[in-house]
Amino acid sequence: MLAHWGVKAWGERAFWSVLAVWPVFVLLVRWRAAVEFEEFPVGDGARSFVATDDLAEQRLLSEEVEPAWKRTCRESIARESGRACGNFLGLLLIGGLTLGTWLAWLLIAHGATLLAETIVDAELVPAKPQLICSFQHLDWRTEAFGFTAIHFIGIALGAGAVGCALAYLPGAQ
Repeated sequence: MLAHWGVKAWGERAFWSVLAVWPVFVLLVRWRAAVEFEEFPVGDGARSFVATDDLAEQRLLSEEVEPAWKRTCRESIARESGRACGNFLGLLLIGGLTLGTWLAWLLIAHGATLLAETIVDAELVPAKPQLICSFQHLDWRTEAFGFTAIHFIGIALGAGAVGCALAYLPGAQ
């Protein structure tokens, strides 16, 4: 479709394709939040669920320890990037793949928090309006797009870099 609109470069196509998927992703998170909320026991214990979620999120963010596989991967990338510095396209390809993979992993790792915030903001508070005074409530769209902005923009930049590099590799059309 982008080629039909005159976007010929692979890097541009990759960039705009990732950005086009972003609203679809947010709408799918919203849909999943509605499905999960239907199975959620809404009662007087809703405040305790929110408090437990906040506590778990604080622990998760404060106890981030770098696993051995992540350290080994980072050291390997540093060693290989030293070799790739002479080849700009190789560096662009490795950088784009690394950035995209890392940001996709972060989005998956923080996906439970995104889903929980969407359930609270889009489903729980409208169902129980008395909770508005109990904790911070924001528009779910603002929260979801704000939460995923750095991920999707970074992945789009990484995809664009990979698309640009692939276009100049031998055998690419």
